[in-house]
Amino acid sequence: MKRIFLILFSLSLILNAGTTLDKKAKKEMFPFSQFDYKVTLNKVMKSDVIKTYMKETGMPKATTKEDLRVVLKNKNFKKALYELYFTKSKYSVDYGKKMTVYMPNYPKVLKYLAKAVEETNNPIAGWIGQDIVVNNYMNVAGHPIAKKYLRLFSKPLKDRNICEGYLFYGKSFFKNFAPDSTPNYARANNILAEGLNKCRSKKTIPNFILYTMKLTKGKAHAMYKITKGQ
Repeated sequence: MKRIFLILFSLSLILNAGTTLDKKAKKEMFPFSQFDYKVTLNKVMKSDVIKTYMKETGMPKATTKEDLRVVLKNKNFKKALYELYFTKSKYSVDYGKKMTVYMPNYPKVLKYLAKAVEETNNPIAGWIGQDIVVNNYMNVAGHPIAKKYLRLFSKPLKDRNICEGYLFYGKSFFKNFAPDSTPNYARANNILAEGLNKCRSKKTIPNFILYTMKLTKGKAHAMYKITKGQ
């Protein structure tokens, strides 16, 4: 959904662990040990990741900087970023022919991000976690990682009236993505309706987000009518 992470994760980190983007991300995000906090905060604010976050969520610079200030002090968020940018695991994949790739241990990254979100309800941590889940695990119906984390990561985004947060928080009440596989289509429909009402007036929101929200709301409403009383 978010192009910077789709490119970063699906191309740079998978095909070449030493790419320019990967090195740049490391330079922008670290070191976190023995750092000058003010310098690090200002440096990360200028990173492509945070610029993309502000562009895609519509969050203002001042609010983003305060959220970043808070989450950079969280040890689990720092562990997640370390795992994301510095630790690679070896995997065997088949893209027409078998090959070995080195990429982050996403389940471990998500574990730390989940703890950071639980501790801070921070939208930046939620945004990164949601992006990993959406781009790597939602393409498989009922994937246990998507069911475990989608609702958790999308909630702080919804709480800040971020449109993608409404979309994926609503989806987390569908059977394939609900943590316990128990759907609540009425809840999904209400969340998506609220999101549509708040997001229609936002000029910075891509049309495909609104379009997807409308389609998803329609599915939620239809499923609610079908399953009502069952």
